[in-house]
Amino acid sequence: MGVAAGAAFGVALAVSSMMQPARAGGPLPYDGPAPPPNVSVAFLYNQFASASTFYTANGTKLGNTHIQTDVPVLRFVHTFSPIDGMPWGVQVIAPYVSFLGNQEVGGGSVSHQSGFAEPQLSAFLYPVNHPSQDETVVLAYFLSPPSGSYNPSIALNASTNNWVNNFEIGYMHKVFGQAKGKRLDLEVWADGYFYGNTNVQTGVHLKTDPAAQ
Repeated sequence: MGVAAGAAFGVALAVSSMMQPARAGGPLPYDGPAPPPNVSVAFLYNQFASASTFYTANGTKLGNTHIQTDVPVLRFVHTFSPIDGMPWGVQVIAPYVSFLGNQEVGGGSVSHQSGFAEPQLSAFLYPVNHPSQDETVVLAYFLSPPSGSYNPSIALNASTNNWVNNFEIGYMHKVFGQAKGKRLDLEVWADGYFYGNTNVQTGVHLKTDPAAQ
């Protein structure tokens, strides 16, 4: 991925009243090393996701499910001079969600609409950064305003059409091996999500409980 951007992004695969908003995809491998100060990086990459099972709100499992998305992501990162030795920076992430083919849940076709998901505005800080030991701790905050593509009459949308606050912490440490050779790394991440209400239609709001992973 070139220069590591410091904090992982997540693409919110949106849903309307039929489904609940999906959470971030989680950090990618080697997304945790601290980037150098005072640099700007713009890059484009892609994520593919496929689902063959769907669980309803009451836990019922629905087979015969086919949901596939292709998500190109534009990402811009800028870092600043360290604060008391702690690297920090900001980033903007703009994903576009494209549904591939016919989308089915429980064997039945569901309506879907591709488009931009909410952009993610993020700031990150490394309170622990020991390059000689390949050990870092990163704190990140992501704010997603309800500005993506959304149609309340469509079952699968690219956007959740609500405010999303995502707090993330990650710990990375090289257990043994060489930095540029064979090695074993340990990475531990935790995410917390707090959602605003989704306006499904006039006077009707979908509430999503806070979540963690």
